Amino acid sequence: MPFVLLPGRCENGGMSEPRYSEPEYSGGAYPPYVPVPAAQQVPQNHPSTIIVLVLGIVSVTVMPLVAPVAWVMGRRALREIDASNGWYTGRSEVMVGYIIGIVVTCLMLAGVVAFAGLMSLVVIAAV
Repeated sequence: MPFVLLPGRCENGGMSEPRYSEPEYSGGAYPPYVPVPAAQQVPQNHPSTIIVLVLGIVSVTVMPLVAPVAWVMGRRALREIDASNGWYTGRSEVMVGYIIGIVVTCLMLAGVVAFAGLMSLVVIAAV
């Protein structure tokens, strides 16, 4: 329990040994619980923030097949962050993963179309 230091005086005008007293609480050994007002609560990152960012980076470096997942999860997380009225943060990280997901998905689709076009040319040339 916390103690409060109370100064005391000796008969000769000097300081005596300090006296300690316990603070007084009404109704029990502990002070009453006071909830933190909503204005003082700290906003937190959206739960999908890091996941979307990592999926975007992985889609560029290792496995482009996860790019559509980063795109879909990023869009969902952006909607939830916008609807949270400031309770969720991490919009910039989600936006980076979201944009990377879009770009890699488009490049992957362009590669599939180009590959299909080349294969059709090879088949036509072989006939």
